[in-house]
Amino acid sequence: MDTANKGECNPNKHFLEWYIELEEGHRIFASAFAAAGQIYFGTSTSETEDPCEGHGQTDGNTGDIYVALLDGTILLQQEVGDIRTSPLVEDQHLYFRTPTGLQSLGSGIYNNEVQAAGTPSIGIRAWQELD
Repeated sequence: MDTANKGECNPNKHFLEWYIELEEGHRIFASAFAAAGQIYFGTSTSETEDPCEGHGQTDGNTGDIYVALLDGTILLQQEVGDIRTSPLVEDQHLYFRTPTGLQSLGSGIYNNEVQAAGTPSIGIRAWQELD
């Protein structure tokens, strides 16, 4: 194991399309969420090996929420608190849980009206009688 480069990505050793270098001490405990050509994930400065341990308590840890394009371009990096669960995008809002509770980022109204167009057509497409 190469301890001189511990924690760094060696592009001569690994083929990556892109990567994001996190701030020192930040870790990712939960899966990223992808929607509409963007990737959402959160970080934590917690030193635990069990991300469920102590979650829900404000233990002084911090974390960032990231929004990146599929090419690795970071659209948003914002300190929001210790994130140990996957974020979720719904209704044009980003939802994530921190020790202080559920938070959301986004603009516009919540519970957007469904945007649908056209007239449904109902009919029998095929029929087969079975004995």
